[in-house]
Amino acid sequence: MRKPYEQLRVAIVSDAAPERTAVGNSHCVHSPHLRPDIGRVELMSPGYGAEPLPQWLSVPLPGDATQRIGVPSPLELKRRLNALRPHTVVVATPGVHGFLGARYAAGLGARLVYVMHTHYENLTRLYWRGLMRPVNQAYLRKANRHLLQRADRVAAVAEEMRLLAEADGARGACLV
Repeated sequence: MRKPYEQLRVAIVSDAAPERTAVGNSHCVHSPHLRPDIGRVELMSPGYGAEPLPQWLSVPLPGDATQRIGVPSPLELKRRLNALRPHTVVVATPGVHGFLGARYAAGLGARLVYVMHTHYENLTRLYWRGLMRPVNQAYLRKANRHLLQRADRVAAVAEEMRLLAEADGARGACLV
C-alpha cells in the first residue's frame, strides 16, 4: 500500500550550484533518502544536473569571484516547473531565482517554502563597499521580507534565523 505523500512533487529553486549553499548541498545529501517517501524532488539551479538551468545573465559576486549572481531564463524555469507540477516549491535565496520560483509557485497553486539560512543584510558587509553597501542592503532587506511574508512556511536553519524571520513577518517559521 502506497503512502499518500509518495506522490508528492517538490521543486527546489536556487540561484547557487548545490555545492555552494547549505540548501543545495542538503538537496544532494537528503533527496536520495527522501525519494522513497516523496515521489519527486528536483533541484532547479545553474550548473546542476544533466540540464543546468540556463542563465540570461551571470556576473561574479563582488568580493568573491568564485560565486556568481545570475538571472535565469524565466521561460525555461516556468517550463520546468509546469512539467513537474510541484505540490511544494522551496526557494533558497531572495534573488531573481527565488522571486520567479515564488511567483510560479503561486500560479501553480503550490505551497511555498522559503529557507532562511543566512542573514542576507549582514552579507553586504562582506561583498560591497561605499554607496553600493546601503543600496544592496536595502534591496536584500526588502526582497527577504517579501519572500518571508509570502511563504506558507519558513524553514530556518538556526534559532537566530527563525527569530529574524518572525520579526520580518514570516508565518509558520520553524527550525529545521
